[in-house]
Amino acid sequence: PVLSVALLPQVSMAARRKKAARVTRATAVFEAALSHYKAGRYAAAAPLFHHAFLAEAAPVFLYNAARAEHRGDQLARAVATYQRLLALPKLPEPIATKAQKHLALAQSTVAARRQERLRVRAEKAATQQREEVRLARVQAETSRRKLLGWSGVGTGVALLGGATWALASWASGQSALDEKVGARVEGRVAQISFEAYDAEQDRLDRIGILGAASAGL
Repeated sequence: PVLSVALLPQVSMAARRKKAARVTRATAVFEAALSHYKAGRYAAAAPLFHHAFLAEAAPVFLYNAARAEHRGDQLARAVATYQRLLALPKLPEPIATKAQKHLALAQSTVAARRQERLRVRAEKAATQQREEVRLARVQAETSRRKLLGWSGVGTGVALLGGATWALASWASGQSALDEKVGARVEGRVAQISFEAYDAEQDRLDRIGILGAASAGL
């Protein structure tokens, strides 16, 4: 149905009242945000600027929100807010120029920080790789020394075994030599004893002969 012409001024008045209420609400929120912003409380100021923009879509509210995020080092949010601001229709030129400049600075800072993170990550990875190589070398050197130690023990055991065998061989040879010398000594003693016995018998025989001769005399 078509509205009565008599109602048009009333509708217009109601719309103006609603707009005035929105502007009043947005202005109050904006003043609170501006107070935080001037005190350096950018994290508290940014969402209030966004609320003010929702209450009344004034580009200045969104611009201030982007600046608060930028100064509060919330660069990703600041970049998104700058881009949202620049996408608004009929954006005033002064605000657009400032927004483009600050957007470029924020994007440059984000890129530089990303490069720094990549550099730090690469340096950390290189340091870790060097440490792994160092540990691998230490382990290899430790294993080599252990192998050399076991080889030295084996060589020592072999040398000791060789010395023991040589000593046993010498002792065996010495024992055989002692047996031979003992046998020769015993044979010589036996020979000497036999010769002494014969000499004693000869002496006794001569005494007997002489005794017999004397008795015959």
